[in-house]
Amino acid sequence: METNQNTITKQNNETEQNNETKQNNETEQNNETEQNNETEQNNETKQNNETEQNNKPKHPLTTDLMIITDPTTTTDLMIIPTVTTDLMIIPTTTDLMVIPTTRDLMLVPYQKPRKEIKGKPKSRRRPKPPTATVKRQRDFLSWLKTQGKAKATIEKYGRDVKAFAVWLQGSGITDASATSYRQHLHETQKRDATGINSVSASLNSFFKFIKCEVHLKLLKIQRNTFKTIGTELTKEEYIRLLIAAKYKRNERLNLVLQTICSTGIRVSELCFITVEAVRLGRAEITNKGKTRVIFIPQKLKEPLLEYARAKNINFGYIFRTKGGKPMNRSNIWAGMKCICKYAGVEPSKVYPHNLRSLFARLFYRRNRDISRLADILGHSDINTTRIYLMESGEQHRRRINMLNLVVTEY
Repeated sequence: METNQNTITKQNNETEQNNETKQNNETEQNNETEQNNETEQNNETKQNNETEQNNKPKHPLTTDLMIITDPTTTTDLMIIPTVTTDLMIIPTTTDLMVIPTTRDLMLVPYQKPRKEIKGKPKSRRRPKPPTATVKRQRDFLSWLKTQGKAKATIEKYGRDVKAFAVWLQGSGITDASATSYRQHLHETQKRDATGINSVSASLNSFFKFIKCEVHLKLLKIQRNTFKTIGTELTKEEYIRLLIAAKYKRNERLNLVLQTICSTGIRVSELCFITVEAVRLGRAEITNKGKTRVIFIPQKLKEPLLEYARAKNINFGYIFRTKGGKPMNRSNIWAGMKCICKYAGVEPSKVYPHNLRSLFARLFYRRNRDISRLADILGHSDINTTRIYLMESGEQHRRRINMLNLVVTEY
């Protein structure tokens, strides 16, 4: 009986051990299966993430650090390195500061701190217009000398600018003020279009010198086909002036008139008629940035040298004042006005430049070469020479009548 009971007990123990072993094996299998599933899921998730990252559009700057600079920027860029590998810098017109993030770099414009403004802030008002101060007028005249302008031109420009400054009474130079002054010349001073254009040219030169944007447009003038009646000096009237100067025992004025009229020089170029030039029979004249040579007539050489010996002038310019200075326009003009009454010539015809015009007309009538005449007179433009050759109003009237286009009998 005892042996059977032991056998039964032994069998029960083995059955319990087998069951426990079986349960443990099943538990281990289940754990391995779960671990494998989790591993597969993690691998799939990782592969999906890598696939998504690979599918994202990549910037060309994916391997190396490359800074894209902008030519408009003048400062450098500051980069704060992070653990990331891809960097992209977008330049702007201001300085850039790089702020790192967890994935890529994000760039934002860097704003410099404002400086503290000491004193009053700058005004945004427009600058005041320039004024025609005395100092600017003096500087303008000095600048004209450096430009090679003639002395008479410099004096004329100076008078025009000074008159404009007096009219302004210290106010600024603007388009409105310049236009009002031109209107003043026309209405108050009764200037004609030629005179207004002459003043406008002087003022425009001054405006350019002081770097003022004001500019006066010149009035359009149609060129006359004939000279105004009563202004042209004839050869007969010129001879009467010479006789009157000799009668008044003014030998110097007599020779001045003959020198200007026989050579065609300007009155300002009379200083180039020197003792040395008369002996050579030609004079080299430099004026308005140009140099030309004029010939002195043979009949004029001996009277000039005789006058120089009588006045004890051995060298230098022949025509001088009592103080030893060369004669100027005002000296000659005053002397001509004194003899016009004795010569019986209208005072409106008697002035130095009319002698130069008489030379031009007589030379052209004899040679009919306007180009050569322009060279002798020192003109750069032939159109200027044409002004000297305009016929008088009476000559123009005769030419019109000679056409015989008016028919009274049919």
